[in-house]
Amino acid sequence: MMRKVSEPPPRYWTKESIEILAGIFSLPSHDSMQDWAYEVADPKRLDEFFQALKLQENSDVQFTLMDIILQCLEESDVDLLNSELAGEISKYLKENFSTHIYQVWYWSAFDSEMKDCFRISPLIREVWDQETYI
Repeated sequence: MMRKVSEPPPRYWTKESIEILAGIFSLPSHDSMQDWAYEVADPKRLDEFFQALKLQENSDVQFTLMDIILQCLEESDVDLLNSELAGEISKYLKENFSTHIYQVWYWSAFDSEMKDCFRISPLIREVWDQETYI
């Protein structure tokens, strides 16, 4: 079902957050990588990325790392309804909604029918609905 939901103020990855994460995780990073967080996502490292997220205090690093995590989750074969990790990511997004509101809106893909959305959109829409009380 398509829903009209207003886009929150956009937020973007910072060059500094990319450099920090590239260093922590030994990830490639060069100027031609326009979609860096999506390009470096590796579903096999999903848990590693998520555990590191919980230790981060820098909001820009948290934001950038969350897009890596969401892309990993999207590409993974994790059972979104029965996975403890998916549940933990959902809970983290709810607890840190103000930091990740733009990502929750983006990955919810409200401008698309559910059959045309990201694989993780149903999970992320649930976060949106619980945090915005729709």
